[in-house]
Amino acid sequence: MAFIGNMEFLLCSSNNDLFNIYMDDKNQIRCLSSTKNKWTDSHLITQDTSHSFAATIDPKDNIHLFNTEDKNRINYYIYKKKKWLQKASLSLSLKEEKLLYPYCIYHDSYTYLFFYQKELQKNICRLKVIKFEKNKAVEATVLSVDFQGFVNPFKVFSIDKSIYVLFTSLVENKEEIFLVKLNEATKEWEKPFKITDTSVNKLYLDGVIDNTNSLHITWCNYDKDQLSVNYTKLDLKENKILIEPKQLSENKLNCSYPHILFYNDVAFVIWYQYNHLVKCTSQDYGENWSSVKIIEKSKLVNFKRYKFVTNNNMNRIIGDSFYGTLYPTIQFLGLGGDIDDEISTS
Repeated sequence: MAFIGNMEFLLCSSNNDLFNIYMDDKNQIRCLSSTKNKWTDSHLITQDTSHSFAATIDPKDNIHLFNTEDKNRINYYIYKKKKWLQKASLSLSLKEEKLLYPYCIYHDSYTYLFFYQKELQKNICRLKVIKFEKNKAVEATVLSVDFQGFVNPFKVFSIDKSIYVLFTSLVENKEEIFLVKLNEATKEWEKPFKITDTSVNKLYLDGVIDNTNSLHITWCNYDKDQLSVNYTKLDLKENKILIEPKQLSENKLNCSYPHILFYNDVAFVIWYQYNHLVKCTSQDYGENWSSVKIIEKSKLVNFKRYKFVTNNNMNRIIGDSFYGTLYPTIQFLGLGGDIDDEISTS
């Protein structure tokens, strides 16, 4: 069946209430909410036209949402005590610049917003971060990245007291993968660590940090108009490559949007290939991978990508990017057995 629409957000509260936040066909942001596994309410968060948005949920079950609008404005909304309120509105860019890929996290009692600030006349993006404190917003530049043609998204991780950003930048006109860390002692960003040295263009970056503080990374190599899914593993404490880059897809096919996660201590890499989804799995934290298997249900149903953030500590999932079926019966695809290829978000 069909791969549909833009990525949506699924946020799960500590008592298992679910919030599905998405951008409708008018580019307005809406929220569907459920209680006791039943969809009960729908909210229009903003009537203004949005270019992109990001959302997260904090330990007190408050939802934090940011959207980008015309004239390079970013608005900050919060869902608290069952009400949506606009908390701030910021103009963050000049006319000759563009804001890309907002990404928000809740870390150490503060809300952080990351985004790329792209110079329209140059192949340069500045990775910016805003820390929202009680009555002020503190903006800083993390680093600058070089690109050609297409700007890859980045990914942010909050682990214990540390923040990490996974990103790509050009090295001799080819994208390589880097990791940069916020030093909690000095409050300064450390020098980026270069993870790959493959001299191949890269697309669709994703990663997940497991319970041993190892970072698992997947992406697509883009070589001679062909896309292949690849994987590597990094020790965060030592900045040491534990598993050298390896190809997971069996051939250089039309592979795109690979996502990596753990479910019941099994690693999954799932991606879109032709008109359906496929997956590889690892039982030993990335040392060995299965052959590529088709997710049969993806041939029978429409599906889309979800960003999933949960306060349910009993959840057996590590990761935040999934493929799933559509509202009202949202189920994550590819995580079950040969017969039952999905798990319900409820």
